[in-house]
Amino acid sequence: MRLRAGLVVCLCALGLGFGCRQALTPADDRNQAPETWITAAPQDTITIRDIPGQPPSPPIIGNIPVRFHLYWAGADQDGAVTGFYWAVVETVATPIPGIGIPPLPGPRARDYRFTSRTDSTFIFNVAELSGVRQHAFFIYAVDNAGKPDPTPARFVFEARDRFPPRVLLEAFADGDVFRQTPGGTLFTKDTTYAITDTLNLQTEVSDFVPSVCRLTFRWRGEPRLEGTYVAGYKYKLDETDFVPVDSSVHEKVYPPGAVTAGDKVFTLRAVDQAGGATETTRRFRMNLAPDTWFSGPDPGAFGYTNTGRDRFFEYPPTATEWTVPLTGSLLHRDSVQVLPAARPVRKTFFEIYKNRIYVRSENDTVHLNSWVVLENGGFDQDSPYRIKVSPVDPNPIVLDPGATILQAGPPNGSPVGFRSFIGVAVDPTGSYSTPSFTGLYPLFDPTDPRRAPTISSYWSMTQSGRAFALVRAEDGDGRVVGGLDFTVPDPRALATLVDPPPLGSGGGTQQERNLRQKKVMTFFVNKSPALLPATPNFSPTEGQVLTTRSVDFRLTADDEDPVNPNNPPTRVGGPSTSKLIRFSISFRGLNPAGRDTTIAPLALQRVSTPGSYTVLSYPIPPEVVSANVTIRIEVCDCPQCELLAGQGRCINYDIHVTAPAPPSSSTSSNWVPPGPGSDRAAVEKTP
Repeated sequence: MRLRAGLVVCLCALGLGFGCRQALTPADDRNQAPETWITAAPQDTITIRDIPGQPPSPPIIGNIPVRFHLYWAGADQDGAVTGFYWAVVETVATPIPGIGIPPLPGPRARDYRFTSRTDSTFIFNVAELSGVRQHAFFIYAVDNAGKPDPTPARFVFEARDRFPPRVLLEAFADGDVFRQTPGGTLFTKDTTYAITDTLNLQTEVSDFVPSVCRLTFRWRGEPRLEGTYVAGYKYKLDETDFVPVDSSVHEKVYPPGAVTAGDKVFTLRAVDQAGGATETTRRFRMNLAPDTWFSGPDPGAFGYTNTGRDRFFEYPPTATEWTVPLTGSLLHRDSVQVLPAARPVRKTFFEIYKNRIYVRSENDTVHLNSWVVLENGGFDQDSPYRIKVSPVDPNPIVLDPGATILQAGPPNGSPVGFRSFIGVAVDPTGSYSTPSFTGLYPLFDPTDPRRAPTISSYWSMTQSGRAFALVRAEDGDGRVVGGLDFTVPDPRALATLVDPPPLGSGGGTQQERNLRQKKVMTFFVNKSPALLPATPNFSPTEGQVLTTRSVDFRLTADDEDPVNPNNPPTRVGGPSTSKLIRFSISFRGLNPAGRDTTIAPLALQRVSTPGSYTVLSYPIPPEVVSANVTIRIEVCDCPQCELLAGQGRCINYDIHVTAPAPPSSSTSSNWVPPGPGSDRAAVEKTP
């Protein structure tokens, strides 16, 4: 067992790069070699001496600070120890790809240093990133005859830098940015932005600086372990690798234009004498996001027809091209001459339907299957005006020197374009239909599949419901580097929070209310169908006194913007050539038990007609026995509203009539509500 244990120790030593050694001295050399041992360490791990009757002690890896005071001793039975040779070996600082950390190497002859002392303070190197590194310390004594200890004392340990230097970092950016007065006047101002956000993957970036600015980083390092010092620094921003500098450097300045826009992290390492490091970061976004507002038509700038209900311009139906410039809007040369930053705040928009161009505003109702045109203004503080225009675009406006907004250049306070979105909470369910945001417009480039040579945004409104419009300005640096106005993530959620009842909850902070007012436009889609009781021979009429308990129905209704699924429109911007109206009729009154009851005869439900519907002498259901009867007429502009959301809308009209008493048999105490199989249904019964 002793032999086997000794063999294990020898193999362990071989695995570390050194082996069990025999004294290489002549057989007749009577000078005995000295012995060496380490007297103060976490454990004297390889002062391995053969003790009769006991196996050698196995090596134990210790853990010590990078600055450590070692003590050792030596003895010689037939002379004196005159000094010691010591060596330190260590693993590589970083793992080798595919291999990892290799075993400790053995010391080479040139690694040894002579000393006559029996102690010394060492500072052991560590890995920069982990602050830990494995070492082996070897030492052997030499006697007065020059004979060395053939079995050096050693111990294997990890040096750990528990106290890397403290580093203090100050970061800021400064440069000229655009500002805008309440009246819309632009001016530039030299502005300084502090950068204090440290890298935290759990939070969004919180510091924003201009796209073109000077970045300054200043630092100071302080050692935290007595007897050590800061040996240097390493930093990195856009550089591929860390840039090392000596301890006398305490600042790095990036001039304007030296760093590209986007999300950035500046990383600084303070490296101490042992190679251990403290790392600190500053995270920021280099690009100030643009602002957006609605800048629709000025209702008073053009001679629109104003009916009190609608304001519009009517173009001759036979005209084949557009010849009238709508001043005070972006359907005019202003669209290419007035930069977005100079456009006024106006929460209006255009609707195009048939041969009319309507001026609409918040919460108006537009026709189903119409075009909606959104016009916007915007402001950008810092990005170059990299408008997306190609000189080879075939549109002649591109080459017009007066088309100011299509000319690229340095920052001018304006974004380069917009992306728009209109979601619809469809009738009757309120479910939210959410298309994608449009691509960037204007985009005058025939080589780009997203080419959008328009200044305004055009949306086809083909679903009935409440619409929520949101437009986001985009600056010249682009949305992927933070150049997109994202202050409102969801227009419907914001409107529902802020709008007063019944459209919303009437809540939100002041900031949320301001965002709602400035950036979200709501309106309704689909003119509701209308019952026309003033039509000649319309029946029944309000307050009519019936002579019998039968009702003559001669109903007339209309729909201003019909979309008939059986005869759909051939294009967006107009109605179907035929209308479709759907009626449902029910009766409400007291039943024989004296309770309110509503009866909806199946024969009078969901009956479609091209506009007029006549039912002669339909009797009031016998379940309604009161003299006062309410006839509810539901008028819909859709054949299957309940099944196909967004198809159309229904409106209820109540007509109150007085009828004679029913035959006495109808009031019998044996009366029971209609059951399954009846041609009418009691859809409501309340005390």
